[in-house]
Amino acid sequence: ITTVNDSDSTYINCSNFSVSIEDTVWGSNTDLYVYTSGGTYPNTYLWSDGETGAWHDGTGNYGVTVTDANGCNAVDYITTANDSDSTVTTPVCKANFSWYADSTTADEVVIYDWSTGADLNYFWNFGDGTTSSDATPTHTYVDNGPYMVCLEVTSSTDTSCYSVTCDTIYNPQRSKGFGIRVIRAATTGINDATSLELATSLYPNPAQGQFQVEVPIDTNIEIINIYSITGALVKSVSTNLSITTVDVNDLIEGIYLVEVRTAETSSIKRVSVVK
Repeated sequence: ITTVNDSDSTYINCSNFSVSIEDTVWGSNTDLYVYTSGGTYPNTYLWSDGETGAWHDGTGNYGVTVTDANGCNAVDYITTANDSDSTVTTPVCKANFSWYADSTTADEVVIYDWSTGADLNYFWNFGDGTTSSDATPTHTYVDNGPYMVCLEVTSSTDTSCYSVTCDTIYNPQRSKGFGIRVIRAATTGINDATSLELATSLYPNPAQGQFQVEVPIDTNIEIINIYSITGALVKSVSTNLSITTVDVNDLIEGIYLVEVRTAETSSIKRVSVVK
């Protein structure tokens, strides 16, 4: 864990903390175990069915949220079946969000809601004693954090839908207090960043004047879309190359999301433009 200290608070980098659920079949029984990487012990475990602990038994759809000693969270999901059960259903819904600090608007963090499922009901816990059942709420914190923000989704038409995810949110701009604003990712035109396991490189980052986007040599980029942190499309570059240079002299200084589209799929990168 990397910490950054100033006169107000301690900031915790949770990016090196990850978890993975592995399953082991013993005859007709299946055991699940959570492996962790990074983070600070001890860890606590909360499974989607309310069980706690690193071990879990049973077949079906499971999710686990692991919290380390610094309050960092990591989540993983698994679908299992034993030898006598050849039918496995995929999860009917999934809570999922990511967050970015909006450098163009002072003291604001934008949360992108990537949750999937039909007729979803939302329950946000902002980690400071306040909650909201709005799908796209706003909230203001009086301090910098970090705060543990959790999202729970259920469905009004499918009782088997239940999913929860958490993440630690803070104000990297380090001024006193900040606001958050939730945006449904589907309304911005930005595709889910987790939909692609493509080796996309963006460099240099931070970028001054220009940056390059590179995909594997046997893949060509079709279009590069650049979005503001609030989801507004600010620039598009069409190409048919595996390496493309993007001029950003016309963009103001700040954080942007770069969508890289190929013929098959797309990925999202984050870039900081400096002057």
